[in-house]
Amino acid sequence: SPILLCLSHVSSFSCVSSHSVVSVPPTPFSNISLSACSVLSKLTRVKKLVTLQAEKRYIQRSLQGQVSASGEHSARLPVLSVAASLPFWAIIVSNVAYDYGGYTFLTNLPTYFKDVFGFTLMANGLLSALPYIGFFVFQFVAAWLADLLQARAVLSTRNTRKLMSVLSMGGPGSIIISLGFIGCDAYALGIAMLVIGITFKGAAFSGFLINHVDIAPRYAGVLFGVSNTVAALTGLIAPNVVAAVVRSGSQSEWLRVFLITSTVYWFGSLFYAAFGQGELQPWAAVADKPAGDKQTEKKAIGEDGVALALLPPVSAGNGPANAV
Repeated sequence: SPILLCLSHVSSFSCVSSHSVVSVPPTPFSNISLSACSVLSKLTRVKKLVTLQAEKRYIQRSLQGQVSASGEHSARLPVLSVAASLPFWAIIVSNVAYDYGGYTFLTNLPTYFKDVFGFTLMANGLLSALPYIGFFVFQFVAAWLADLLQARAVLSTRNTRKLMSVLSMGGPGSIIISLGFIGCDAYALGIAMLVIGITFKGAAFSGFLINHVDIAPRYAGVLFGVSNTVAALTGLIAPNVVAAVVRSGSQSEWLRVFLITSTVYWFGSLFYAAFGQGELQPWAAVADKPAGDKQTEKKAIGEDGVALALLPPVSAGNGPANAV
């Protein structure tokens, strides 16, 4: 849940010192995070509006063309085809670039605030979490905008994913460079620029992070696991790069950190813009036409019409025919 993600940032930053994680008593923020997790997990079990069977039928309808005429499909992943797929590599590269920047901020914001602005530990925790509030809100704004662009046939799924991906990496990649020129006398401007930069990262959830479902719905879970696992390795790389560059905590050293991060962001952004796709890939499609789609759909709507009406319409995966 984005809510839990936002709360977890607040609780984690409140426990971070300028150089390492320190042992501190549980904070009110961590208690809020745990409580929210408990409440939201229970809410997902409430089935007053949408029954589990209705959700199952909705998922089955969304996978039309992904099952054989007999109603079965092979779960075997075409490894060689996936490995040779440029659209999938575009997702991996963008995911790696996105996570590299994310871990750079996540693990080093308190250090940056201390070195450049001279903030205390308490101020560090609150200010380091502040950008993620904008990040949390913009996820929903970007999702609404992405749906609107496709529903009105302004952009195809492919170009919508590219737009959101460029915003999520090119946005912070452009803005963070300015941080290297902002000194302690203009800390308010520095914080504002940081908030804006990280806020743009929320667009990724309507960009490459959901693109697995577009290009290969059958294997989306596996592909997301692969790309996210590779990207998570940057959690080991990013802090060590910062440690190697920042020796004395000077502003010029942090400028080099931001230049490196910006370069990585823009490389991932441009790579995805060049090779990203929004259409079902041939290696993920099933040759035979699914049988009984109309009857199944009619039955599903007849039995759970109200429930299915509450779910968003199933798209074909490549956007409106007249979209760009």
